[in-house]
Amino acid sequence: MSLFEVSDPQDGPVVITCPPLIDAKATDEFVKLIQPWMKKSEKLYILDFARVTHLDSSFFRPLVLFYQHLKNRSSFLCSINITGPLALIIKSNGMENALSIKSSKEEAMETAGIKTPAKAKFDVKFINPFITATKATFEMQANTPIRIGKPFLKKEDDKVAIDIAGVISLTSPAFHGSIALCFPAKVFLAIYSNMLGEKHETITREIEDAAGEMLNIIFGQAKAELNDKAGYQIQKAIPTIVRGNQLEVHHLVRNIAVVLPFETDAGSFHLEVSTEAS
Repeated sequence: MSLFEVSDPQDGPVVITCPPLIDAKATDEFVKLIQPWMKKSEKLYILDFARVTHLDSSFFRPLVLFYQHLKNRSSFLCSINITGPLALIIKSNGMENALSIKSSKEEAMETAGIKTPAKAKFDVKFINPFITATKATFEMQANTPIRIGKPFLKKEDDKVAIDIAGVISLTSPAFHGSIALCFPAKVFLAIYSNMLGEKHETITREIEDAAGEMLNIIFGQAKAELNDKAGYQIQKAIPTIVRGNQLEVHHLVRNIAVVLPFETDAGSFHLEVSTEAS
């Protein structure tokens, strides 16, 4: 078993996690590791010293040779997680340049000119009005108490199967996108029964519009708050209904969608919000 853990670069840096004890044995293994790396064209190698508690000076000679080889071919060697006594050892041996100490993997990648992937995130202030409007709509209009779950990001290849959804477009000078109110059949039928006092065994054309009506109320309330407080100028829109077994919702934009999950006594449903800058 190797003392060093080496990541698969996949168009990024090669990250080498060093063992706690870098002694003669670890140095010999490092020498063997770098031999094939000398023949490759990777742009950046990062040494991660987070676990290191002992660093023998014999490690520095092959490290300098590797650094010089990378420099000659316009590649980079950086190191991260070097603090305290370890930093003093490196400084006293004049190894700051060879190790090129960075505060993070992202900083090392920036040094080598490698773009870091953008971190997916969502604006809490933007999605909160949709959460508030959904809770109010279901509890007041549909006589259905709901429990709010933790929002999460739905990536393009994630599959959240549902049976019916109301979908409405989002149009603003600042962004465009769509929102979808999504239900499994059992949950939709239970909510419909709570709302109108009618029991149905299956979703039919006569009752499917309820998904759009509930979404329209949610959209109207959230739109009013976002326009008034944040000046988004979100435009009016008309919902459409999509229905089918194990349905998957695909949004107007290919951006990541925020999923807002809710729980009822009959089961769960969710609201999806997907936007991108105009």
